[in-house]
Amino acid sequence: MKKVTQIIVRLKDRRHKIFIGRGLLLAAGKIWAASNLPKRAVVITNPEIKNKYGGLLKKSLEKSDVAVFFILIPPGEKFKNLDTVSRIYDSLISLKIERGDAIVALGGGVVGDLAGFVGATYLRGLAFVQIPTTLLAMVDSAIGGKVGVNHSQGKNLIGAFYQPKAILMDLDTLNSLPASEIRNGLAEVVKYGMIRDEKFFHFLENSAKFLRRPPDFSNKKQIEIYLKIVSTCAAIKARVVEQDEKEKYLRMILNFGHTIGHGIEAAGIYQTYTHGEAVALGMLAATLVARQLKLADGSIYLRLSHVLKKLNLPVKIKKRINPRLILQALTLDKKIKNKKIRLVLPGRIGLVEIRENIPPATIIKAIGELII
Repeated sequence: MKKVTQIIVRLKDRRHKIFIGRGLLLAAGKIWAASNLPKRAVVITNPEIKNKYGGLLKKSLEKSDVAVFFILIPPGEKFKNLDTVSRIYDSLISLKIERGDAIVALGGGVVGDLAGFVGATYLRGLAFVQIPTTLLAMVDSAIGGKVGVNHSQGKNLIGAFYQPKAILMDLDTLNSLPASEIRNGLAEVVKYGMIRDEKFFHFLENSAKFLRRPPDFSNKKQIEIYLKIVSTCAAIKARVVEQDEKEKYLRMILNFGHTIGHGIEAAGIYQTYTHGEAVALGMLAATLVARQLKLADGSIYLRLSHVLKKLNLPVKIKKRINPRLILQALTLDKKIKNKKIRLVLPGRIGLVEIRENIPPATIIKAIGELII
């Protein structure tokens, strides 16, 4: 096993570790045993991910005397719903899974959210382990314990906070990702620079030429860059979650770009834009709202749009997306408080604030500026 970066997430009376490095699927059994995890594990994944990594994970865990079972789900956001959860419950009952067993999410954000929701609710809670295989999941969705499913009226409306017992991030899984999946994750990476770390944002501006290419870990520079971005983002999110696990206030800054982004996803029926692309557009829209409210000057929007362009992320919304449908989706967002729209807005790069009761007309105007 190559060098492993470890980040400890400390939550009152609980803690767990995030392991980041190369070759961690091969080392999963050793990490599992050292973390004192259950001796039976149900791996929830999709067929493609199982074909790529399932055998490697199973072999590694079995070396540590862990019995491994697989439950396969179809790939795609449209299957992140209660129907899929119900089918997983049926499989768990058939396998006679008990409270002392573990649920493992092997895959991207959809798998992690679904598996985590199952782990939180089946038999009132099973040990849960995240093994993210996408950049988006590594830097964001696998960390922090937000799990859940979509409803026809909105994204992630049904869910819970349920922390994993461990998170294993094997950077080698990034090598096989298509360019679209890398772009998905890079939007979240940019978010962390915008909300918490101007130096990191500057690093991304300077590293964009390496990041816009598909990962190639025969290139030492790319290895260093991906290790830095995954470790930096994971550490930022861990520190925020430690201070506000249940999103009472501070953790809301992690939603920068997401409120409007989720509205853009919903308005496009989850087919026009990927999650990362929608978040990129949501960040730009929120920055334009901040400019209208005189919280931020125009230079922030210019720097943000420039780095997103360099990373091959969209900076304009397709004309067929109706701004009023986006606004309608915002009114159903789970972060709405007292029916008032609440947004995370930048004051400068590396510093954001939470504003409530944003006038709908202000949001419509910002979205309108982005439509081509």
